[in-house]
Amino acid sequence: MSENRNMFETQPVARSTRDQEDELTERSAELLEEVALQMVVLGTALIGAFLGLLIFSEIPLRLPVGVRLMVTAALSFLFVAMLFSLPVLLPGKEIDPRSGSDSKLRLWHAALRRKSRFGRLAAWMFVSGAFFMLLAILILLVRW
Repeated sequence: MSENRNMFETQPVARSTRDQEDELTERSAELLEEVALQMVVLGTALIGAFLGLLIFSEIPLRLPVGVRLMVTAALSFLFVAMLFSLPVLLPGKEIDPRSGSDSKLRLWHAALRRKSRFGRLAAWMFVSGAFFMLLAILILLVRW
């Protein structure tokens, strides 16, 4: 019977819950910055590839107006996505969430919410730009 009781005993927690929350908060901020950086790099690559395709080929001369609008929308959405990614990447005030002060903790969470909001907007703009770009490419492939 004592063996069964030992099996259900809780193990001592190596770290406190506060330390785990701090680590998750820091990791989420780092993850937001990594995603924003990847969106900027991918957006730049897609805009460059698409503009290179349009500049060095004769396709723009024969594009229908609808496809031109989709290309313009795709490039605009990708550019706006890169602009919305910048506030996520730019450093703000240096705030240490582990300092224990409530005001510093509130500032840290406000900065994290702001980065999250801009990251979400950038992601939606990036997905919209990629959708319009894919749609324009599909129309070009079907027509030619």
